[in-house]
Amino acid sequence: RFDALAVATSAALMNIRILHMEGGEVSGTIDDSIRHAITKLAHYHVCCTRGAEQHLIAMCEDHNRILLSGCPSYDKLLTAGSKDYLSILQTWLSKDVEPREYIVALQHPVTTNIKHSVKMFELTLDALITFSKRTLILFPNIDAGSKEMVRVMRKKGIEQNPNFRAVKHIPFEQF
Repeated sequence: RFDALAVATSAALMNIRILHMEGGEVSGTIDDSIRHAITKLAHYHVCCTRGAEQHLIAMCEDHNRILLSGCPSYDKLLTAGSKDYLSILQTWLSKDVEPREYIVALQHPVTTNIKHSVKMFELTLDALITFSKRTLILFPNIDAGSKEMVRVMRKKGIEQNPNFRAVKHIPFEQF
């Protein structure tokens, strides 16, 4: 996100045409401000949903420069074919993990309310510990509040807990 804003700003300053993919989406976080700034710098827009298209039109973007295409990430996911998800989970957790006997957990901070995000994450971890199931937990993204969330993970000993496997990244094909 933030790197895309830098590229869009540089391109705009150099009078290079910009095609913005997935503009008009709304997440309710700082991403919205970054996404909308890129929208205003862009010349052409490719959006995923009718709602996003309507947001772009409401932002006074030229309807003739908006293409409603769907979401490439979803398309890739849907065309991936049937995968043996259990074997992927066994790669990350252990060979003896059974169907329905595991949890995959991922929680990112809400940058506009970090204190609340950290508290919610702490409650999530408490619940996960109570469940006593094999848990693949992904570290939060790099947004504001993530360091505080990682501190909570470490304070609760998640990385040393035998029921947990904490990872920073899972390849898209396995995610």
